[in-house]
Amino acid sequence: MCFGQDIRYFNTFGANNVSLAAASAVLDVIENENLMQNACKTGDYLLAGMNGLKETFTSIGDVRGSGLFLGLEFVGNQDSREPDSLLALKVVNALRNRRVLISASGLHGNVLKIRPPLPFTRENADLLLNALQDALVEIERAE
Repeated sequence: MCFGQDIRYFNTFGANNVSLAAASAVLDVIENENLMQNACKTGDYLLAGMNGLKETFTSIGDVRGSGLFLGLEFVGNQDSREPDSLLALKVVNALRNRRVLISASGLHGNVLKIRPPLPFTRENADLLLNALQDALVEIERAE
């Protein structure tokens, strides 16, 4: 009852032949190109790489995720786990300068939300990890 009263919901294109054909074609591509398996394998690889960066950079508080939906948290202090939204913003901008577009999210804006498209490859993950490492080194040197 609250849903209809408190939240406006409108859906025109939910069930027509064109949208159903498009959805079916998308599911075929996901299956035929093994995109679910790619998301698992590439996501695990990316998660491991980000955990490696966590060992090097004390400003990384937590790394978490599943498949290709990942988060990397920045903290000012490892013990108190104080969120560092300013560092996250610096990293977002440094990555943009390296042609990697990403955003900071979370309650304090201190988490990189990583959610690339399903065809994201190991080579793409390496590009992201290298750009992230270079950005963090650059930021540390400037401070």
